[in-house]
Amino acid sequence: MASRGKRFLQWTTMILIVFIVIFIGGEIILRIYDAAKGVTAPYTHNLSETLAVPNGYFNYDLEPNLKITYDSKNPRTFSINRWGFRSPDYNPEKPKGTYRIFCLGGSSTFDPYVSDEDSWTALLGKKLSSETKNKTECINAGRYGYATSEIIGLFYHRVLRHQPDMIILYSTFNDALRKYSPYYGADDGPQLYGNTNLSFWNKHSALFAAADFHMRYLWQWEFYSRLFPNYSYCKETPPEHEAFLKDELKTVLYNADIYERNIRTIIGIAKNNKVKVLLSTQITDADQVTSVMLAHYNKRLRKIAKEEDVPLLDLEDYKIEDIRNDSILESYVHFTKKGCEFLSDKMLKKIMGDSLLNPSH
Repeated sequence: MASRGKRFLQWTTMILIVFIVIFIGGEIILRIYDAAKGVTAPYTHNLSETLAVPNGYFNYDLEPNLKITYDSKNPRTFSINRWGFRSPDYNPEKPKGTYRIFCLGGSSTFDPYVSDEDSWTALLGKKLSSETKNKTECINAGRYGYATSEIIGLFYHRVLRHQPDMIILYSTFNDALRKYSPYYGADDGPQLYGNTNLSFWNKHSALFAAADFHMRYLWQWEFYSRLFPNYSYCKETPPEHEAFLKDELKTVLYNADIYERNIRTIIGIAKNNKVKVLLSTQITDADQVTSVMLAHYNKRLRKIAKEEDVPLLDLEDYKIEDIRNDSILESYVHFTKKGCEFLSDKMLKKIMGDSLLNPSH
């Protein structure tokens, strides 16, 4: 029995050593490959997980003081300042003569398919500064996956103390994807990117980050996602929630009510703090079901803008025959460089046309 136990221990040790050698060897090879391609390991292999820092207030933060190059096929730079926003650093105590705009939204505001200087927020800041001959800071506060439920927290807890003059809210698509009911909502859901063990390995190992991304997102191995969830807490949905979702019309209307309440809450907070608001509908190339939902949400947005007396950039006024062929979108909702130019031009036209930079407005 003792010899069997000894052999088992020897075999276990040998397998463990082989695994460690393979892992270290793979890590070294991948690091050399990344260095040759000029991309930043491990961020280039699993961007969303490596950028994220768990945060209980509004889902997650972005890792501060970071500059990386992502994607060897289409290299682009991402710079996160010390406050966790994808923008150049700035003084929270706003200097005199500076007009400060925060752009709030999901990944279509964050702009994952372009470099920092080509994002629509960066372009808008440059164009406004040039147009007005005054310093205008246009800060990218977009975060992938965010809907208005998270944006409220980000705006109230983080953005307000940095003295914004205006916020631009470009957020519809992510809200249209949410499935809430009276039995289950944003506060009951998963704490995304909150698994501290996975976060550690994603941020320190290129090989682990690549494997995690492929198994979770590309290959969609459900058993892996269940075994290693990328969140630290998830309340099980009650059966009443699933029953509620079976009534599609009821679900859409209920979720649209939440969206409308969130938008009005953000506007109310802004007005109470003398911050101007510019709302905007979104450009999307979504499937038919999502497009119908978005049309309903956009209808709510127009109603809110009218009743709250808040300016709205309605992008449906600009008829784009074929979004993909016109090279506006890189994916169903994310912009190309041309798309960022398009949106920043329309934002500039709306802001200048409505005199939103005028203190008396």
